[in-house]
Amino acid sequence: EVVISVSVYTAHSVWPHGLRLSSSHELLASNTLADLLKIIPCQSTSIPHAADRMFPEIDLLDRACIGIEDVMYGQHPEDAHSVTMLLQKLNSQTPSPSEIGHSSLELKDVRIGSLSLRMNYPYWIFHAGMCEHVWTVDDIHLHHPSEPQRIDYPITTFLPASITPNCGVCKVLPAILAVSGDLRLDNSPCFVCKVCWDLLGWPQGDIYIKVVRLIGRRTGT
Repeated sequence: EVVISVSVYTAHSVWPHGLRLSSSHELLASNTLADLLKIIPCQSTSIPHAADRMFPEIDLLDRACIGIEDVMYGQHPEDAHSVTMLLQKLNSQTPSPSEIGHSSLELKDVRIGSLSLRMNYPYWIFHAGMCEHVWTVDDIHLHHPSEPQRIDYPITTFLPASITPNCGVCKVLPAILAVSGDLRLDNSPCFVCKVCWDLLGWPQGDIYIKVVRLIGRRTGT
């Protein structure tokens, strides 16, 4: 079995045109693009369910597109219009002489070993509405008996130290939201983690609160 090492980069929160290494992983050639997406830790996947958001129709967590060379993978029949708009946007900015096409395969049906991948070449991921990552292939080697068992893959080999503040409700988990104007919380704004926000939910009635996501430019009210 072949082991593929990948690194994932995310937009830097301080330098808007820079990237930071957000995680590194090892996958088997038999793993799929869906496995790659699931193993990537991203604060966007910790945002409460899309049904509770301001724009759920464009911000669903279970949808993603992965670009490899001139092909975009991630088939979503209900998103045909959005996919068309994304392809138009990408093709208007790409320097490649050939246009980016859309594969009819779902991510769970694309084995990583079936793809032609270049070492240290940037590929991209769009998910959770507006969240973007760049990923590269760093190493390819045969699985060695001293490595983890095949059933344990994919695995994470690197995560940076977290600088996210702890939740102001449970005082334990990292916060993903800053909530202002909510009378149920001690402070305004108050940092809240995913678990506590799922328990609290949005206030009933015509009460106005402001919710800001602690992930760079992605904000909402």
